Amino acid sequence: MITVNTIRKAEQAHQQGQLAEAESLYRQALSNEQHIDAIYGLATLKMQLKEYAIATQLFEQALSIEPQALDINFNYLLCLKQSNQVDQAKERLREISRHVGNNSQMVSAFANLAFELGDYQKVINITSVSQQNQDNVNFIAARAHMALNQWPDAIQYLVKLSERHPTNTELLNLLAQCYGHTLNFNLAMPIFEQLTALAPSLENTLRYADLCILGQDKAKAELLVAQLENHANTEFSAQASLQLLSIKTKLARLNHDKAQAIGLAEQLLAREPSSSLAWQVLFELGNDSAHKQVLKQLPTVVETSEQHSFDYRQNLYTLAKVYEKSDQYQRAFEYFTRANQSQYLQLANQNSAFSYQTLKAEINRLTEIDYAHLAETEQSKTPAINSATDHPTNIFVVGMPRSGTTLVNRLLCQTTNVASVNESNGIASVYEHLLAQMATADIPAYLAKNAKALAEKYHDALPALPAHTEIIVDKMPHNFRYVGAILASFPSAKIIQMRRNPEDLALSIFSQQFNDYHNYACDQRAIAQTIFEANKLMDVWAKRYPEQVYDLSYEDLVNNPESEAKAIFDFLSLRWQPSYLEFYQQAVPSFTFSEVQVRKPINQSKIGFAKHYHDQLSEFRATYNKLLK
Repeated sequence: MITVNTIRKAEQAHQQGQLAEAESLYRQALSNEQHIDAIYGLATLKMQLKEYAIATQLFEQALSIEPQALDINFNYLLCLKQSNQVDQAKERLREISRHVGNNSQMVSAFANLAFELGDYQKVINITSVSQQNQDNVNFIAARAHMALNQWPDAIQYLVKLSERHPTNTELLNLLAQCYGHTLNFNLAMPIFEQLTALAPSLENTLRYADLCILGQDKAKAELLVAQLENHANTEFSAQASLQLLSIKTKLARLNHDKAQAIGLAEQLLAREPSSSLAWQVLFELGNDSAHKQVLKQLPTVVETSEQHSFDYRQNLYTLAKVYEKSDQYQRAFEYFTRANQSQYLQLANQNSAFSYQTLKAEINRLTEIDYAHLAETEQSKTPAINSATDHPTNIFVVGMPRSGTTLVNRLLCQTTNVASVNESNGIASVYEHLLAQMATADIPAYLAKNAKALAEKYHDALPALPAHTEIIVDKMPHNFRYVGAILASFPSAKIIQMRRNPEDLALSIFSQQFNDYHNYACDQRAIAQTIFEANKLMDVWAKRYPEQVYDLSYEDLVNNPESEAKAIFDFLSLRWQPSYLEFYQQAVPSFTFSEVQVRKPINQSKIGFAKHYHDQLSEFRATYNKLLK
């Protein structure tokens, strides 16, 4: 009884901040009995005094008595974290996390601590077993999914949270970021518009303008830039002024205004010598003199830049392309390789490296789904639109990136009743999570039952289209994964599958910077494996749905543009005009590198281009040929 009373006095002194008195009382209690409350109390006091070595010993002594006590474990972990023993803290967290259970306070506390330790998967494990539907638990789960680039999972949490808290600017900001990372810019933009209304600031307006460019709403971006320029002289910091200059450069580039884009790029370089956007503009739009400037100055910029940043890698790609343009292929490939190695290391550090086993499992699962009912559909031909309420018929141009989807998209858009949403992520948003989570046997019935709702969900996320639109073209390459699911929801849709010479395709992928979703793109073996699996899956779709899936060779289209293009139009029941081959004369905004390339007439310059890198692509060739056997 004397010991218990002494501990109570110690705890009271501790709570009142009388630390010396509390320590004396804890030690007095311990001199009579090794009571766990006294050990634990003294441990927390020593942690508070930053005497971590003593605190650690005391926590471990307490845990030897009650190893599963959650409060002791939590403070022990906190002590390890504060004393920079992160690995030891993570190990202990893995041992104790399964005991957290459904205690709402403990779930939140342990999940937050796991997040601070950088153990994001453990955050998900802790929160997923909890029965508590608490906002703070769901919020930390969303942030953990974001940290692991698991954007669809994060979106699910954030959508529910934002429905309960529609004016919470932090939630809106995170949700807009997630939509941006999944390329759902048309979903991100209205959220960001709401965000700028709730929290008007220069920073938010700049980010909104940049988002509008990504979302291909050039008119809105230009309006926001005009608004920003009204305040440029009075409110802008140096960083904000630089951001505005970058946005104006992007707009000039989209508008094909070479002189303005180059002038703005030179202004950017004067203020930010490592700006990859500026160097890209000088390469893409500049003359021979500009290319010489890039060759002279960019190598020094690259060597003095922050390693492994986006700008660092993009500048390596730009420098490689300048060497390539001057026929210095070996030097060019050295820079391509450095850029890809940088991204490869970054992906490995993020635990996001490519896994061939994972890819094969995903592709095999997609082929195992029973879509047999689709082959029996009577709606295989593209119908006309009969009423203002009908959704337009859909055409999906799919294939590996850099396989020619942009070229076909531009050809199709020459028809007056056809409009393109370019590379919409709407299909992946509708199907990716569904196909990954649902039991394989349940998917066909679900798609059949919910076909209309899924199609409407896709259409609702698309940008506004011209009133005369009867047919929508979506050229997102990676939709080749979802052809079966697409045809379940869009029974009148047509699919154009792009095929390209594997070695040319591999080189084209290896010589561009892709986002982390394309984690295969920075390694020759992974590129070979991905192209092989993509072709294998597209073979399945072509065989199953010959009335709705058309295989198109990029080489055939480029070598025989009129006959091949006419065949595509016939397949789609569209009227062909030879003048459509002059699409390059139209000034349309160019949002990707591929679209910059199709400002020129169809030409054969990239067919067989990989011959210049025959030796350098030996790893790709060996891997791909082995897979073919």
